[in-house]
Order: sequence, then structure tokens, then C-alpha cells
Amino acid sequence: MSRKGRKASVRYYASKGGYFTHSEGKKIRLADGPDDARNGES
Repeated sequence: MSRKGRKASVRYYASKGGYFTHSEGKKIRLADGPDDARNGES
């Protein structure tokens, strides 16, 4: 029987100035810099 984990998600946090993901209950910084997503995308 296979186990399915959560879908990976990456979020931009303006207050921290970078992109983060969550793993095992911890925030992991992926990249620094401004939010460069196009309008309407998250």
C-alpha cells in the first residue's frame, strides 16, 4: 500500500523577503528576493 504525502507548496513571504516551503513542520527558505509571480498567480 502506498502512502501519499502532502502536495508541495511554495509561498512568498513579503515580511521575510523570500520564498519558503514547509517540511516536517519547519519553514525552509528556498530563495531570497522580491515576489516575481505574474498577477493572479500565487
